[in-house]
Amino acid sequence: LAVFSQEYLTVIGGLGERLASFSSLGLDISLIERARETKTIVEMIGVNPIAGYGLGVEYDRWFLVPKHIESTSYIHNGYLNLWFKFGIVGLVLILGISYQLLKKSYFFLGQDDDWLQRTILKTIIASWVGALLVSITSPQFYSFDGIMLLVIFCAFISHRTMSQELVKTAP
Repeated sequence: LAVFSQEYLTVIGGLGERLASFSSLGLDISLIERARETKTIVEMIGVNPIAGYGLGVEYDRWFLVPKHIESTSYIHNGYLNLWFKFGIVGLVLILGISYQLLKKSYFFLGQDDDWLQRTILKTIIASWVGALLVSITSPQFYSFDGIMLLVIFCAFISHRTMSQELVKTAP
């Protein structure tokens, strides 16, 4: 227990230091770079908000350390990443799929008594809510793991929906 407590204290201490750095934005290079990145991406989205730029498009990102500009396609904010790459259509589509996934998972959770099904549904809800939160600072929807999870979760919920509809229409 002492080992786990120490790890949690370390994480909590690190989060506390990070929160304290928000008040002194000028001192945190990482936050300044993220703010610059966001400003650049929002300006580019403003030019092409509907369709986006596509998968391979890069933008010039200014790094304060070691003070150089580098072309990159990586955007830390997952929502801006979706909007930049796929336009408002892609952003709304992924958010709509996420909403339906969580809504149907919660619905089936209230109906199911089987512990395995309930465990899977709780896993879907917890994992995808976590992905939605983390996407503020990391493009979960754009990573292979995030896309794979979304496909697996949607396949499971789609199967559950179809199974339920078959039961309703059975004679």
